[in-house]
Amino acid sequence: MERNLIKIEETKVYKKTYEKLKIFWNKVPANKSVTNGEVLQYQFCLNLVQYAVGKYYDWKRVPKFHKQEAMDAYRKTNRTSSRAFQFQRLLFGYRVGLSPFKTGLSSKNGNKIKETADDHIIGSSIIGYYVVKTFNNRLRIELGLTKRKNKTSQRIFKTLAEKKYDKNWFEIIFTCAEDLSKNWLKDNLCLWSQCRLSRYEHQSTNLPRGWLMDVKEIKKSTNDLNEEEKLEIIRKKLNFIHYDNAKIKVVEYKSD
Repeated sequence: MERNLIKIEETKVYKKTYEKLKIFWNKVPANKSVTNGEVLQYQFCLNLVQYAVGKYYDWKRVPKFHKQEAMDAYRKTNRTSSRAFQFQRLLFGYRVGLSPFKTGLSSKNGNKIKETADDHIIGSSIIGYYVVKTFNNRLRIELGLTKRKNKTSQRIFKTLAEKKYDKNWFEIIFTCAEDLSKNWLKDNLCLWSQCRLSRYEHQSTNLPRGWLMDVKEIKKSTNDLNEEEKLEIIRKKLNFIHYDNAKIKVVEYKSD
């Protein structure tokens, strides 16, 4: 089964962090009997279930117990973001703490000076977007739905909320969550990679944020881009193109 939306193993971030993250994944912390990877698998699976149950609730219960406008205040994008998108960033974007020390990544300047910042290479919001997109795609496959360009997540959870799934909707959700936790997370761990930068390099006037690849671009919201454009931006960020545009040279992390 194809679970990846992009070929993560072909990206520079994957290749540069592979050995370090393999060690981190298999390490058993002091006074523990489980590996870091096993802990992450549980947390990730739980977070996916939390997200999916919320989406299921929207379709199954909101029409009976809440006003549409109340849900829209949380779900709909206002200018560049939404409360739901911010929740995704917190739920998925920050949950895996892959510091520069763990990834072995630093900028050349970050190795030289004391005033530094740890940067999520592709951005925490984009991590959240990609994880949700991957899970929705896995759920779509489980439900036997064909892939469409628009309103995929709405169609998926609307289908799941149909009466015929009343007895096993939760089993479908945790089956997909457990599959990604077991068979996807380890190979895509580099999505959470951080790189040590100098404070100047990390400034928003130098390093583009969100869906931007260059600080000279006009700010974009998630609604301004289609799925193919978003995935292409993620590919570019995983290949450090936005770092190249900001004149940031990535090298091996060196401790003080």
